[in-house]
Amino acid sequence: MVHFDPDEFIELLVKYHDGEANKKETRYVEHQLKENARARSLWEDVLITFADEDKQHGHTPVKRMKRPLPYWLAAAAAVLLVIVLDSIYLRLHKRQQAVHDTHKKAVILQLADGRSIQLSDEPADSLRPVSLPDIRVEEQYARQANTLIVPRGFTYAVKLADSTTVYINAATRLKFPLVFKDSRREVEVEGEAYFEVAPDPARSFVVHTGHADVVALGTSFNVTTYDNQFSTALLTGAVVVLEKNRMIQLSPGQAAFKDQESGQLVMDNIINDTVPGWVNGRYVFSKKTLKEVCSTIERLYDVEIIFDRPEIAQQKYNGAVYRHEPVEIFLDNVAKTLRVKWTWDEEKRVHLK
Repeated sequence: MVHFDPDEFIELLVKYHDGEANKKETRYVEHQLKENARARSLWEDVLITFADEDKQHGHTPVKRMKRPLPYWLAAAAAVLLVIVLDSIYLRLHKRQQAVHDTHKKAVILQLADGRSIQLSDEPADSLRPVSLPDIRVEEQYARQANTLIVPRGFTYAVKLADSTTVYINAATRLKFPLVFKDSRREVEVEGEAYFEVAPDPARSFVVHTGHADVVALGTSFNVTTYDNQFSTALLTGAVVVLEKNRMIQLSPGQAAFKDQESGQLVMDNIINDTVPGWVNGRYVFSKKTLKEVCSTIERLYDVEIIFDRPEIAQQKYNGAVYRHEPVEIFLDNVAKTLRVKWTWDEEKRVHLK
């Protein structure tokens, strides 16, 4: 029996809403919507979150169930109508656009020999893996670690020398050599990255973090170390997670994470077995504190968010953010769902009050 995880389920609901869920995911979602009151509550949250966008683009949430409309969905539709009408008025006001000094930021590769190469100076709406330019270094530096720095407001995807593809989230550092060792392939991550490891039975692929190491052969998995946390989720293949004297082997659909209270490495099943949403520009939040959510938003948009009233930071938020949309879309949703106000100050910082 698969554990019902609200965080995973709301991401499936967003895919379901957008018509991107596969048959297996669709069956699971519709079963939960029929049997699980918590699932129905989350679905209503999704409808409210996307009310403005659906109205703007003429989008209708996907309807796959060939049965009479349930009473709870009819009620949600009524709520949606009220929200949409109200949002039309909210959208009429003129948005103040953030003006960030992004021209000084760029994706940088710091080579082991001391040189730096600028790889990109424009944030991208979509991630397309690119091969590194032809870099020539002296032999003594070929197997030493270089550092790829992806700043706040940027994401990047790169193909390594062994054809492994790495998708790198904002505010992340990836260390890797231009030429891997003959015995095994080793990289280091600080931040978040999704790996599609090229198969090589003779050489394992090791991702080092400050908390644990992830060892794989040919597989795909996500690693997160933001805010002194650690988690890794496996999509395909198999990995081993090593922490001090403990070892956990993961199968597809499983995740390992560091428990914040005990500090121990624990394992759990996950519902979502597809590429993490952030790789495709979608960030989903379920019952997260606004402080947690805004930490992600600050990295994604390279903004500073200030809570003028500390209690606001502990309010729970459900919703989704798309990388290609301006940050004001998120701020308007927060204002509407949590009944708070937001403003820009003269230093282009966001204040929630």
